[in-house]
Amino acid sequence: MDCFTRNIVLPVAATRRNGLGGHGDDGLLSIGVVESRSLEAAVAYSGNVWPAALALALAVCAQAETLAQGRVVVELGAGTCLPSLVAAQLGARYVLATDRTHGAMPPVAAMARANPGLPAGVLATAPMPWGDAEAVESVLDALGGHVDVVLGADVLFHHDHYDRVLGTFHRLAAGSSTPPVLVIAHQRRSSSHTLTPLLAVWGLVVTRAQPASDLLAHYAAGEAGAVGTAWWDRVTAGDGDGDWQMAGMESVDLLWISRA
Repeated sequence: MDCFTRNIVLPVAATRRNGLGGHGDDGLLSIGVVESRSLEAAVAYSGNVWPAALALALAVCAQAETLAQGRVVVELGAGTCLPSLVAAQLGARYVLATDRTHGAMPPVAAMARANPGLPAGVLATAPMPWGDAEAVESVLDALGGHVDVVLGADVLFHHDHYDRVLGTFHRLAAGSSTPPVLVIAHQRRSSSHTLTPLLAVWGLVVTRAQPASDLLAHYAAGEAGAVGTAWWDRVTAGDGDGDWQMAGMESVDLLWISRA
């Protein structure tokens, strides 16, 4: 696999990182992301980290108690698996990163080499094309019929995906022993399409919506404590963490979706 690794640095509050691997003494979590130069990844845009994935990773850090710790997590359209890696490093019980094929994601062994603090046996990958009922059932079987959190970064890239993404979550939720929450990081590209009619079709509701820029403003204002301030200073200093692509964040929204 033609790939390379770069580090993404995230802030993690002390209460969320105690006893967890992958973080430094400064409270900053460093995630090694394996990006691909393969033709498949290039055609499908799955081999690189996009602003929506960064926003979703930051949201997992900010709400690790509800989105990671002790939770069974499934990621849709995982690509580089950044949000999955964050959840696994922040105490998730099990994380299953999914995409249309195994080849759309880095091998677990490669991600483990890039993240020495990754707990063994917590992260796995599986093929699950959106809207494929058989693939969803296979994932549910692998998870023992239990899902707590479903994550998706930029899975609403095209309006043709809306129905299949929501249908996939609906099937995961219907087959889970407990009702999961879907958290989507969506980069706005058009105002001519809306989720609202399809949410009703699938019996789902948006329970919370938050611009990703609100999360960034929290750190910029110094409201996240010393760790948050140190992280903000680092990513805005132009010292190598400019990969955060701040310019794309103002167009990303975070949506929490549950069964109605």
